[in-house]
Amino acid sequence: MKQNYLKALPFILLGITLCSLLVGCQPVNTTVVGTARTQINSKDVVVYSTAPPNYEVIALIEASDDTGWTAAGSQENAINIMKKQAAEVGANGVILERIDTRYPTFNGVTWAVKTAIGKAIYVHQGRIYNELPVAPQAVSSPSNTSSKPVRRWKKPVD
Repeated sequence: MKQNYLKALPFILLGITLCSLLVGCQPVNTTVVGTARTQINSKDVVVYSTAPPNYEVIALIEASDDTGWTAAGSQENAINIMKKQAAEVGANGVILERIDTRYPTFNGVTWAVKTAIGKAIYVHQGRIYNELPVAPQAVSSPSNTSSKPVRRWKKPVD
């Protein structure tokens, strides 16, 4: 009976190894640096390659994945993990700064581990004034025209 277990041991170890490779580990590092908001759906998080106007940084995110069947699949999974983490802190956008790739080897098998690095941001819909708005200046009519200046306001009634 002991010999049956010894014969099956390599297959059991191989099965455990394959399961761990398929499940993989998905380390995520999220550091909140701004004001977190109410959690949203990760499908509503937009991925930006460049910074949009009127945003504030909520968190720095680093998400890894090695469960895709291809390197592109692992990259897509890492970005989806990043979107999920951004949604948990209430960010409606992610600025994708870079994708790192590692190629670990285990028992002669090499696979790609993709790590997405970026910022979870909240993009404001309206315009934000960092300074006081400038009061509109009066427009002077060009000196080379002979037409009368147009009156743009009415005199207040006493």
